[in-house]
Amino acid sequence: MTAADYVDWCDFAGFYLGNASHAERYRAYEPKISPAGLTTVIVHDFLGDNDGGIDLQRWRSGDVYEVGLDADFRIEQTARALEAIGAARTAAKVRTVQDTSPFAKFFQLPGNPQAIREMMEQADLPAMMEDFRARVARALPVPPDFPVPERKPVALDSDIDTWEQVEHLLEKYLHAHQAELRGDMEKHGDVRAQPGFDPDKRRRELDELHRRELDVERQRQQVDKMRQHVARLEKQLATDPNLKPARAAAPRRAILECYREYANRPAVELIPEMRDWLASAASLQEKHTAIFRPQPTQDKALLIRLDELGAYRVDLDGSSMTVIWDAPSGLDCDWTDFSLSLEAPAGKKKPLRTLLDACDRLRRRFAEHQAEWRRQVLEHFEIHRSQIQDWAFDDYERDADGNITEAAIFKAAGRGRIRIQLMDENLVEISVFFGVEWDDEHGLELNIVDEPAEPPADEDAAV
Repeated sequence: MTAADYVDWCDFAGFYLGNASHAERYRAYEPKISPAGLTTVIVHDFLGDNDGGIDLQRWRSGDVYEVGLDADFRIEQTARALEAIGAARTAAKVRTVQDTSPFAKFFQLPGNPQAIREMMEQADLPAMMEDFRARVARALPVPPDFPVPERKPVALDSDIDTWEQVEHLLEKYLHAHQAELRGDMEKHGDVRAQPGFDPDKRRRELDELHRRELDVERQRQQVDKMRQHVARLEKQLATDPNLKPARAAAPRRAILECYREYANRPAVELIPEMRDWLASAASLQEKHTAIFRPQPTQDKALLIRLDELGAYRVDLDGSSMTVIWDAPSGLDCDWTDFSLSLEAPAGKKKPLRTLLDACDRLRRRFAEHQAEWRRQVLEHFEIHRSQIQDWAFDDYERDADGNITEAAIFKAAGRGRIRIQLMDENLVEISVFFGVEWDDEHGLELNIVDEPAEPPADEDAAV
């Protein structure tokens, strides 16, 4: 058995599903494989990082991308593994070599804004960028055309073992510990030995397991947060049984958002704590309908108009009110879906009527508006595509000629979120936002000019 074979087995066994750091991987491996197995993995990593010759300064300043305690852990584990195979000289120097990278200086600064500003003024930005690229290339899988600085030839260091010597020592170590390494495989099994084993299929399975692992952890975190929000709300209600929805805006919104996110998911995808919390959250909503399902108005005519747009929910925050439709009627589109929200002052009929009038005009001319939005989404994509490297679009569907399809572009654009709000008493703004993948930092927001509203009636009665 070779070190590469053993490391390959660990990878496909799925002992560590993430990609946070070498340190996290070593922590995950430690309770699952033998000490000999962990030593093999760590030294194999060390040799891989130093292909072309051992350069400890380069390794410490570039390949050890962890910081703080994680960096300390990785360095110590590497030194112990090298000692275990007999590379004591290299292990000793691993413990003493210092990180001299441009980024290391920032982590060594005190929490002093003035010191940070001075450091920035003196920083060699090109060197920092080169260092950043090298760290990314070592920490994450990168496309072939990612600009990674070339490694310079390594000068021999008489104080440490050569790459070939460390490799030879590892081979001797493997020979002496074959029983332990094979024992690891017998204990956990070897998926690679299964009939019809497909490496790509196994990697997809591991990716799905990782997604599930992250989802489970997020559910646990969400349940803890929701219990705090429920306790806060119950404390408010105990003090004021007639609590107004606006005064409970923060816990109410958090509870509803979490409930909507998980309530429709299959029960088998939920951890027991989340299933229990959803049941209690449903009971809480039924018990306090005035808090969780507030009426946007008492005006029957306006309620009828709101219902015509479909099922909606209301969010109250202080003196503001937002009415939201996830699937609004009359805003159908063949290339994406739209949600709709109206933002108005709470407790006033005239602003709500003005917004609904604008919504009626939007619906009447929606075919025209959505066609213009469609054109602008495609145009926005083409502009950004010319500025982004081609590998960023590798996952996009293409036609027979190799061109990215419009369907793939619209999928990456996501659904549109239409917002109608008052700019002043009578002026209405209508905008739509797309969280486009190709510019996820800014997204794409478009506006349309609303038709002039008719002269408002002399009415501003409270709801």
